Amino acid sequence: SSLPYSHFVTWTRRQSASDALAFWKAELEDAALLTWPKVPHDSNDIATDRLVSATWTPPPEYDLARFCNAHKATVSSFIRLALAVVLSVHSNSDDVLFGVVTSGRSGDLSGIESVVGPCIATLPFRIRLPSAMPLETLLEEVQKHSSSAAAYEYVGLTDIIKGSQFARSRSIFQVLLTVENIPELDLHDHPLFGEDVHGHQMEMNYPLGVTVFLLPENQGLKIDIEYDSRYLTSDDIRWFK
Repeated sequence: SSLPYSHFVTWTRRQSASDALAFWKAELEDAALLTWPKVPHDSNDIATDRLVSATWTPPPEYDLARFCNAHKATVSSFIRLALAVVLSVHSNSDDVLFGVVTSGRSGDLSGIESVVGPCIATLPFRIRLPSAMPLETLLEEVQKHSSSAAAYEYVGLTDIIKGSQFARSRSIFQVLLTVENIPELDLHDHPLFGEDVHGHQMEMNYPLGVTVFLLPENQGLKIDIEYDSRYLTSDDIRWFK
């Protein structure tokens, strides 16, 4: 049975805002804003207007889910790490900060998975990438980091920014990542959502939005890249891919 949305709202109000803001303040301490894409962080006219799709197909002998399970990580954490590595190269930095969209259903409210209503949250995700650290260790670190942050996803992004060193900034990241864990969500004939769902092809107020769909039966990943063509060119996106 479903849980009324009012229960989620009541639970959220009972959580410690001070604890959450203290966590995020420490998380963002000494963080540097990405230098790519080269867009002023305080721009107020950003809106994605172009979409490019790509597909990653793993080799037949490679099972992504099994690899992640072996390292006690989710596929979402693997994707976060992959994006962090790419952004690290583009921005020439081993300290990477971007945004992630989460389900908002990681709290300890009983039955939170069955809440009927919007629980999603947009949060900062910061990761350091020491060059000497093996990929497997980095993945485990990303998973631990993601789990820690999930405990404080009940506060809004605006409050997180206001409580950080970036209090005067409109935004603190240029790239937003969404991982859709429902296979085939972007297909026209999805059995659950009908014929009118085509992924996240909607306007985002970030220069670059990356939405990753998990394909069924270990077929790989479908990646939708949305961008603001006033700040990024098709060559930029081709280079990013």
